[in-house]
Amino acid sequence: MSTPQGKSDQEVSISDDIVSNPPARRGGFLGKDTLAPAGGVDEAGRDIAAQKVGCVVMVRGNNYESLLSQYVGFMGQAEGESTLRDEYGAIVFESRKRAHQNWSRFYAQDDRATLFVESVDVAHALCGAMLDLLHEANARETLRAKRKQLLIGVATVPPPSRGPRGNAVEPTKLAIDQSNELVAQPGIDEVRLTEAAFAQLSNELQSVYGPCEIIGEDAIGEPVACHRRRRLADAEAIGNHRCIMSVDMSEFSRIQQQLATSLGSGRAAEQAEALSDQIQQIIKDGFRRARANHKKALLVSAGDGGLYAFDDIADAHRIAVQILLRAEEHNAEVRETNPLTASRCFRVGIAYGPVRAEGGREPSGPAITTAVRLESGGPSGEIRVTAEAYARLPEDLKKLYGGEEKVRGKKHDQVIRARRYQLTPCAPWNERGPDGNEYPPSQCPPPTANYDFIKPLPAEPVAPAGAAKDAPKALQECFVISPIDKHDPRIDDVFDNLIVPVARAAGYEPRRADQIEGPDRLDVITGHLNDAPMAIAYLGRPAPTWRQDVILEVGYRIAREKPLVLISEPPEPDADGEILSLTDLLPFHLRQTTVTEVPKQPGQAVAKLAREFRATLKKAAERKWTSPFPFMEIRFQNLDEDLTITEVSPEARRLFGEAYFAEGNSVEAMRASMKARIGEPQYGACRKHFRLILKELDARLGGFGDDEDQGAMLSGVPMIFKEEFDKPADQPRVGHLPVIVRHAVEGATKVLRIVYLPVSHSLKLTPKGYYVSEL
Repeated sequence: MSTPQGKSDQEVSISDDIVSNPPARRGGFLGKDTLAPAGGVDEAGRDIAAQKVGCVVMVRGNNYESLLSQYVGFMGQAEGESTLRDEYGAIVFESRKRAHQNWSRFYAQDDRATLFVESVDVAHALCGAMLDLLHEANARETLRAKRKQLLIGVATVPPPSRGPRGNAVEPTKLAIDQSNELVAQPGIDEVRLTEAAFAQLSNELQSVYGPCEIIGEDAIGEPVACHRRRRLADAEAIGNHRCIMSVDMSEFSRIQQQLATSLGSGRAAEQAEALSDQIQQIIKDGFRRARANHKKALLVSAGDGGLYAFDDIADAHRIAVQILLRAEEHNAEVRETNPLTASRCFRVGIAYGPVRAEGGREPSGPAITTAVRLESGGPSGEIRVTAEAYARLPEDLKKLYGGEEKVRGKKHDQVIRARRYQLTPCAPWNERGPDGNEYPPSQCPPPTANYDFIKPLPAEPVAPAGAAKDAPKALQECFVISPIDKHDPRIDDVFDNLIVPVARAAGYEPRRADQIEGPDRLDVITGHLNDAPMAIAYLGRPAPTWRQDVILEVGYRIAREKPLVLISEPPEPDADGEILSLTDLLPFHLRQTTVTEVPKQPGQAVAKLAREFRATLKKAAERKWTSPFPFMEIRFQNLDEDLTITEVSPEARRLFGEAYFAEGNSVEAMRASMKARIGEPQYGACRKHFRLILKELDARLGGFGDDEDQGAMLSGVPMIFKEEFDKPADQPRVGHLPVIVRHAVEGATKVLRIVYLPVSHSLKLTPKGYYVSEL
């Protein structure tokens, strides 16, 4: 929500904002019917905060501004604005009839409309109706450029704080701010619920939303988390384009035949039915764990699997994950006794494209054919998605998949462009790989590296400076301290659904010791405990006792004073029914450390763990290097093209100004800003001397420097801002002399830490008009 010009959020209440500065009629895409928000005063002077408002719904026209420009260009200002408002208004207002629900008040401004409703259930119904109406309208629109996009954020209004009645305004404002932050993050055609709003939905309604996930950062850098109900942005999805998931159990016929042979012909039919029921139950369990409706998604059911249709590729992915994890729970129980007959190993293929279902016939189309071929094109324990499906996945899920490969559905089949996500162990029998060849158990080639997110090693020779500046940033290592037990599926559940999304969202790749190669396990573990820039310790269950190997590794990491985040299963009741706190149960050296408890559904703790992860990184950065003088760390391959500032002290921010470090500032913009503050010829002399120092440092690294002087290097020309030049002649001037205290090379990237040393009495003005330091 916008505040009056010249006032901050702290200086103005909602009622002050609306009464003193009513929004312009031209503002919202519902501008012709603009009303005051809850927490303000309506036309009759009644306190809206006293009305029953349990939920705030923020509706944003995602491409409103671009559409407005088109409409105004074609129709003129007044008619263009009016026409676009009417078209958006039809979608929003018609949702009341479609959902048989209503709102108490609403407020519209610019590209947003804020609705105040009684409960989350009402919000859910209205939001679903809006998405349906939006897609129906887009399906009728022949010009793609005129199709509309919506983002909807839903937040609950917490109970008002105690005190004067006026305090009731603040909870409503908090809900407005939260819903506003949800729609401020990138996305298309989806409903986003805060965790509090999601918790108020019934289990049935929760099933249409995804797990809690981080979708971006708010204005102060805190993670924004929500549950999402997504719809495909493509208008074709309303017609005949769908996401198809094919699920199949590997070696179904062989296992069925072996069971028939062992049980005799008299029980063969009974056993075949029992096997099919068991397979279908595993699949249904996967849907249930993903909070999805199995019956609604089912297209075709077979004894060994089925075909399922979705509007959202992300839904298909998370259901596939839960099916494979549920099957692995079963397999872990039988792996040591009767793996060849009792194992239930599944393969999943996901495709996107046209689907036909006419006249009661069985659904058909390219998407179904491709999903079935892809499902059979590799080992079990994998999810394989087509390139078209992968492109429609959210960024956090894309990171789980390997690079694009050519997958053969059958031995002599045409190749399919696809990506693979190996989630659980493959079957204990030979299986075909994506290349069509047969491989022994666990010998199938793993997915290739996904260079959308992992920076490849530089080729030899190193590419010219600046050539790799657009390459994706490499993920740093996050070592995961964890119990290792192949019979405990909870360990993988916590790793996959809590640790992985949090670490990758922060730019780290999590790895446990069992996922790292090395002949000596002790060396592998201690090496990564020493060297990994970040670590997460999953302590496991506190009962009957903590795993001593895990506690030992945690103690080792703490002793090295390296960043570490702790998570644990919650304590269970003792014999007397008493539940002790983690503080009481933890070893003494961990009692002062924050420990995040893992809920029954690990994904629900993503936002909480993300905050702890970021706080730990921030503390580590603050502890990493300190100086009473301004300093910063920079990285570059070419100083004029790809300079990146990776660390800045508060003193440096005050010296250079916050605008200098603004996100997205180009090298040219930073250079122009500094030149304007220093002026010529001081700026030119600073730059020239700094480059001479860099040449000397490069010579040192190459073994050609002066052996008698290998310490820090300082420039002879300080930075002197224009206000210092303007001082009277009898007043001392203050300059800041760059001192390079760290110089390293990481691959093709140079890393410098520069301290800016204040100097005054040593300054001398040269005949060329710039100052030098005689230190």
